[in-house]
Parts: sequence; structure tokens; C-alpha cells
Amino acid sequence: ALLTFNRPEALNAVDAAVLDDLERALARLEAEGEARVVVLTGAGRAFVGGGDIAHMAVLAPDEGERFVHRGQALLRRLERLPKVTVAGLVLEAEAWLVNFCADDRVEGLRAFLEKRRPAYRGRLAPRRQES
Repeated sequence: ALLTFNRPEALNAVDAAVLDDLERALARLEAEGEARVVVLTGAGRAFVGGGDIAHMAVLAPDEGERFVHRGQALLRRLERLPKVTVAGLVLEAEAWLVNFCADDRVEGLRAFLEKRRPAYRGRLAPRRQES
């Protein structure tokens, strides 16, 4: 199966419509047993540009949190899919999501100002529990 992120005008940045499309595609892949391999690709010159900042900027805080959690849940579904999954530049595609769910949300800005890549705790890192 070939899944193409198709927002080349926005460098395939993820917004609610992209999550809707991904959710439908995953449901089809989970229901159908034919495909043994899933190839993720991006239309145009980018794989996935990360989260669509313009989309996220207009979300209320609770909507933004739901958006991020929904994206995380879809990534976990993709991980659990019993098919070989091939994607390009996945670290960059997921980095935005990990940064937004990390406790230290300023790391992305700090890294940008220090001209280095952000340091992430790991893929889909859970929030620390408050003591």
C-alpha cells in the first residue's frame, strides 16, 4: 500500500484534514489483509513538514492538546500495524510531535537559537507525572 501525504503547497504539514486522511487509510489497512508492506511518502519536495503551525495557532489549548494526542494515537496505530512500514525522514516528521508532548516545550526554541538540533527524550515520550 502506498500512503502519500498530499499537501505539497504546505510541505505536507500535518493539520486536522491530514489526520482524518491518515485515520481513514489506517482503518482500511487494518480491515484489509491484502497489503503486506506500507510505504509512506510525501508529495512534492518534502516528506512531512511536521505540524502545521498555522493550523495549530488557531486552536484553543484544549483543542491543541487533543490534536497532538490524536496524532500520537495515529502514530502508535501505525507502529502496531502488522505490516512492514517504510518511510523516509521519519525522525523529522515526528520530531514536531515529540517536542509538543515533551515537558520541556522550550527545547525546540532553545535548540533553534543555539543553532543545533533539539534533544528529544525519545519517540512519543510520555509526560512525567507530577509528584
